[in-house]
Amino acid sequence: MRFKIYLFFFITVLTFGTAKAQEYAEKAGAYIDALAENGRFSGNVLVVKAGKVLYGGYIGYANYAFNIKNTPATRFRIGSITKQFTAYAVLFATQYGDLKLTDHISDYIPEYPKPYGDQITIHQLLTHTSGIPNYTDDESFFKNRACLEGTPEDVMKTFWNKPLDFTPGSKFKYSNSGYYVLGVILDRLENMNYEMILDKILGAIGMRNSGLEVFRKDIRNLSTGYSRLGNNPQKANFINAELAAYSAGAIYSTTDDLYTWNVFLKNQELIPKELMEKYFTPEKEHYAYGWIIDEVDGHQIQWHNGGIDGFVSYIARYPKDDLFIVVLSNYEGAAINKIGKDLAKMAFGQEVAVLNLPKEVKVNPRIFEKYEGTYNLAPGFDLVVTKERNRLMAQATGQDKFQIFPESETMFFFKVVDAKVEFIVDEDGNATEIILHQNGEHRGKKK
Repeated sequence: MRFKIYLFFFITVLTFGTAKAQEYAEKAGAYIDALAENGRFSGNVLVVKAGKVLYGGYIGYANYAFNIKNTPATRFRIGSITKQFTAYAVLFATQYGDLKLTDHISDYIPEYPKPYGDQITIHQLLTHTSGIPNYTDDESFFKNRACLEGTPEDVMKTFWNKPLDFTPGSKFKYSNSGYYVLGVILDRLENMNYEMILDKILGAIGMRNSGLEVFRKDIRNLSTGYSRLGNNPQKANFINAELAAYSAGAIYSTTDDLYTWNVFLKNQELIPKELMEKYFTPEKEHYAYGWIIDEVDGHQIQWHNGGIDGFVSYIARYPKDDLFIVVLSNYEGAAINKIGKDLAKMAFGQEVAVLNLPKEVKVNPRIFEKYEGTYNLAPGFDLVVTKERNRLMAQATGQDKFQIFPESETMFFFKVVDAKVEFIVDEDGNATEIILHQNGEHRGKKK
């Protein structure tokens, strides 16, 4: 799974690169490769500084069952990175009709329940200050996300009657619901709808490998999403992205297209300057219009992440440093924020440790039988340990089952996450308790 450099970008690096850029490519490659080789990453990565590609790699497979590798053309669901496109679409639409950021939901969806529809403005939907409860927090929604039918308006109706979490404009609370409603508002505009506006914007920019995922429509080069990698990759749960995520998270794209988006935003001319300033101006909790605006280690950053069944994504712009980073993964367990931030640290000259798993040792598999059992780590949260074909497996409540590997006779480690399981044994070698080493120590007695 060694990374490969895109041909176009490879030429760019050779032409304009420096020894420092080559050093970065080697470090970033080693960092990403270590994750991939231990089942913690699959996807595409692109890091560009001042127009020079520092690292461009495609790692792992778009489909593991058919050995289809990730390539520069591979498309990924980008989840909530969709929101910055939806926000831009709203600003774009203000120029072609009567849409105003101070308008209320009921101005476009008159049947929206009162008084909510008369209270909540488009600006509040954009900045997560509307108070509308987040529909993806609803357990019943997750149970039905694969078999949703109807239209986005039908999905909106499943949450529009719920009491607001707070008075509109008074607080910040991240809510996919607000951006979902924005899509329906754009659908109500005369002679246009959300998908049409989005296609117009993407076409003008030249993002030819991006678009809104439409149910039952084949998307060429769209990767398969996974919930587990390693020796036995497991596909993620199916989701009807068009209805389940729509304008809050149903766009797909590529790393190259998102770099095109980054370049476009520097000198865009589709919307007026004053609207573009609002686009990147944070309201509450550093949130602007589909972007989080912050400062890390003295560097201004505009970023967002995304997650949807089988996929996670990360995009970051450092405008004053002219640095751009995008990470798209078809493995939902990838530590996407950490990867993106570590790539930035390397670009700023900071040292970042490459994943270095403990060395696996050989132990007699007969001892595994003495470790089998259910260990209670917290109310309602157990770790079930079983022996399967001379392998020791561990499964936490509500999670997949993973193999754990011996570092010693009593200490075992996961390869898929940064965690270890230590078995506390009696004089006969039977485990009576475990200590889960993950963000601290968590003890659990055998039931």
